[in-house]
Amino acid sequence: MDRRSKLLEGLDLHRGKGLEIGALNSPLLRQPETDVTYVDHADTPGLRRIYAGDANVPPGDIVDVDIVWEGGSLAALAGERRFDHVVASHVFEHVPDIVWWLAELGSVLVPFGKIRLAIPDKRFCFDFVRRETAIADVLAAWVGEKRRPEPRDILDFWGNYRAVDSNAAWRGDYPADTTFHTHEVAAALLRCKDALASGTYHDVHCTVCTPKSFTELMCQLAELRLLHFACTQIYDTAFGECEFIVHLLKLDDADAIEKSWRWAHWVVTQRSGAISSSGVPC
Repeated sequence: MDRRSKLLEGLDLHRGKGLEIGALNSPLLRQPETDVTYVDHADTPGLRRIYAGDANVPPGDIVDVDIVWEGGSLAALAGERRFDHVVASHVFEHVPDIVWWLAELGSVLVPFGKIRLAIPDKRFCFDFVRRETAIADVLAAWVGEKRRPEPRDILDFWGNYRAVDSNAAWRGDYPADTTFHTHEVAAALLRCKDALASGTYHDVHCTVCTPKSFTELMCQLAELRLLHFACTQIYDTAFGECEFIVHLLKLDDADAIEKSWRWAHWVVTQRSGAISSSGVPC
């Protein structure tokens, strides 16, 4: 099964209404194949300015953004629109407060609405030397209503950024340099000062995960009754790849939610590939 099939598996693209976050120039939900609303942190002209000169993002291919979401209420921006599914590829890791973010997605989903996430595995991407996000980090971000990357996020990201070839990493050829790159700090400090002074959004990875640590975080949030989504399927990071894929289902049954994440955690701990959790509707 290819990547797109894994992400869109189980979604009714012909009759359902979809929301895709951060599609940029590579949408997974495409018109006229499906009814989709595109959300990003800037409008289309703004994204074209941000990515000007980036050969990987041809400006003419950037989608027409329907909703600009900068941290307020997504439900208010969506108005009366409600969606059957949300797709977000490599967005989760950029979110400063994942508890709030998931709750916002839930606010625009119909009952039993679905979420599809593609998340980078820190072992096989430029987050390789960074510390994995812990539950205390997640809870502190939620309590503090963190809506933008803070100086610590910016400094940690740039000080520990390492170019990693995922195939080499799978072979065990990891970067030898694991020191904090102080030569990157001067520019990072300027970004921090700008973020504090003007509120400018400086895009970095705020959440750092492996499939194991991600499912552990979700188990802990479910146990705390802060998560209202069950895991219905998880695709562990495939050999030679740098991401894992997760299917979520909006539920009100706290016990079923917790059970589903414990199952998902067992799956990735055993590295047994894709699995559908029993007892939770898909």
